[in-house]
Amino acid sequence: MKKFEPVKLTTKNVLMFAIPALIGVLLYLTPMKIGGKIGMAIGLLLSWCSSKASGWSMQVAIVLMTATAIATLICQLTKPEFVMKSERLKKVLVPGWVETIIRIAGSALAIIIWFNLISEKIYSEDTGMVMLDLVASIMIWFVVASFFVPFLLDFGLMEFIGTLCRGIARPLLHIPGRSMVDVLTSFLGDQNLGIMVTNDQYTHGYYTAKEAVTISCCFSATGIAYWYIISSIIGIEKYFVPIVASMFITALLTTIIMCRIPPITLFPDAYYNGQEENKENDKPDDMSTFDFAVQLAVQKAATFKGIKAMIWRAVDFCSAIIFSVLPVVMLVGTAGLMIATYTPVFDWLGAPFGYFMQVLGIPDAMAAAPATVAGFADVMIPSLLCGDISSDLTKFIICVLSLIQIIYMSEVGPVLLMAEIPVKFRHMVILFIEKTILAIPIIYVCGLLFGIPR
Repeated sequence: MKKFEPVKLTTKNVLMFAIPALIGVLLYLTPMKIGGKIGMAIGLLLSWCSSKASGWSMQVAIVLMTATAIATLICQLTKPEFVMKSERLKKVLVPGWVETIIRIAGSALAIIIWFNLISEKIYSEDTGMVMLDLVASIMIWFVVASFFVPFLLDFGLMEFIGTLCRGIARPLLHIPGRSMVDVLTSFLGDQNLGIMVTNDQYTHGYYTAKEAVTISCCFSATGIAYWYIISSIIGIEKYFVPIVASMFITALLTTIIMCRIPPITLFPDAYYNGQEENKENDKPDDMSTFDFAVQLAVQKAATFKGIKAMIWRAVDFCSAIIFSVLPVVMLVGTAGLMIATYTPVFDWLGAPFGYFMQVLGIPDAMAAAPATVAGFADVMIPSLLCGDISSDLTKFIICVLSLIQIIYMSEVGPVLLMAEIPVKFRHMVILFIEKTILAIPIIYVCGLLFGIPR
């Protein structure tokens, strides 16, 4: 077991943590007014970039998806030496045949939609064209946002806040105190990264199976970059601060309940492959929690490798979005919208939640019902099903709900199934339903407390 070793705190290394952390808070979590518009600085920037790129973004998205699909197919077939020797290139260009086929299919679908081929049901303004426009916006949003996310994640802010929150972890959430750093990074950062971090901690003996399931299925949310995007799609970005606050409140309260009931309670409270608990870098007994939080934050900030490394990190993040996420969103989103537009499937599945919301007194309950279950397919679909909803409060509920349901099969579901964490598809279905039932009344109360108009 590795003992934690504190570093000497200096003005320089404390500021290395504090200044970027403050920039991150100002960018993502502080409302401001610019050019007559009120919102988060990052949101206003994304909106401005998206409006400037609206005339050409769809064409660029199609070209990029097609080019990456062709490059992936060639590299998957030939495995060129220069690609195989580079971990960065190998990761994005040789992802395996399943993802290669998804990339090809996603780019092909984008071409079909753009040129109005095969059937109007595919390329109509209610289905494929909506998704193509959304994919283009996602491309712009993530390219811009990726250069600012490190201010939240890479300079110790998550370590600092997570460590201060350790006191609530074990008694309330039944997870170890050290996991709060993982929880916040998973919640605010990339959801796939969150699951992979949790999986790594589980396989190395830091979490039991039950703890790993709790963290990955209750906290590995979509990431802060998605939050503003989805609130903008629904048209309630002016309530961004209440949305973020409600997400944290809902995630906390639902997890307090879910960690005490099946299926989470049915997972073994045992470490991976019979390991003993790994207590590496635990808090020393003679150090206060605040001092330990500062130490971890400063040590995290010290790992910063310079602007060049920060740019490459952003490039890696952007390439992952363009190569992997855009084709999946294109495929699953279009399929989901076709199901929602031309079949009653989401209406049937969402009907029980519609009646549930009617009992609670939520406006436009039946109109919102399909959106309550559509998130199981993809996180974006619920926001696209809100066209018939006039109530800001109901839009607010759907927005927060879609962001904290967590398990959606276009991305998080497959990643969870491929990890060592012992979660099966049936568990995901049950956890999704549990989360939805528990979350709706909590979000409703939050919306009323924050004064969201009905």
